[in-house]
Amino acid sequence: MKNLFKLWLLAMVAMAGVACEDNDEDGVIIMDFFNYPVYFTVVDAGTGADLLDPATEENILDQKIKVIYNGAEYPRWTKEGLDAWTWEDIASTRYYPPMPFALRWGYQNYLESYVVAFGEFAPDGGYHQESFIIEWGDGTQNEIVLDCYKSGKWNNPTVNRALWVDGVAHGKDWCVVVKK
Repeated sequence: MKNLFKLWLLAMVAMAGVACEDNDEDGVIIMDFFNYPVYFTVVDAGTGADLLDPATEENILDQKIKVIYNGAEYPRWTKEGLDAWTWEDIASTRYYPPMPFALRWGYQNYLESYVVAFGEFAPDGGYHQESFIIEWGDGTQNEIVLDCYKSGKWNNPTVNRALWVDGVAHGKDWCVVVKK
């Protein structure tokens, strides 16, 4: 029995040595990138009032706001909420469904204002000069062009992001303030 135990122990030590082999070049690295939406806040040019806030008397929520992207139209959700689910749903099911091309509407805490948000642009999608139009339902529109891609070594990529609004560089800030 002692010999059997020693033989088993020797086999375990041998397997541990093989399993701990360090080979970074052939290893698989799984990376998860943040998906970036483009946020729009809309304010009254004269008063600064948030025109996406339902409490603002002159809000634009009755207008037919939509995005045109790759030949498809995405109307603004009429239901308030930047997500199609509640945080309780996510906590109970751990299911986080993507909404890549929906024009969501709701209150954004860190911006402290109501926004419409479009897209879930992932850097591994390789978006170069990707464009879409947002129509505000009053005859005005904005053209958005964006870059969102990764570059560099496969095991240490760099995320590159840029945004242009009506041809003007907006940098890495993907929150566009529209004045009406």
